[in-house]
Amino acid sequence: MYRVFIKDTVKIIFELGSSTKEEWKKLSGEEKEEKGKKFGLDLKKDSDFNRFVECFERRNIHTHNEGRPHKKYRDITNYSGPDVVLPIDKEYL
Repeated sequence: MYRVFIKDTVKIIFELGSSTKEEWKKLSGEEKEEKGKKFGLDLKKDSDFNRFVECFERRNIHTHNEGRPHKKYRDITNYSGPDVVLPIDKEYL
């Protein structure tokens, strides 16, 4: 299941392009909805997109930094918690 989630996440990131939070906010509600529908996601609200980005970045820290938040993760997600391994468990998913 985890591998499917990662593959889907990567696919969505490439489809959305290099959208930043600022670029995302500029899209109309209809454009956000259309992009999300391609993958069965409800991305109409900025908070939905922010959650999506956080999931992808958490995947990156698990792949490249043993699950610990690094500067890029902190900058992108505004995470200010301790430097501990961030879980990807059933509750998180």
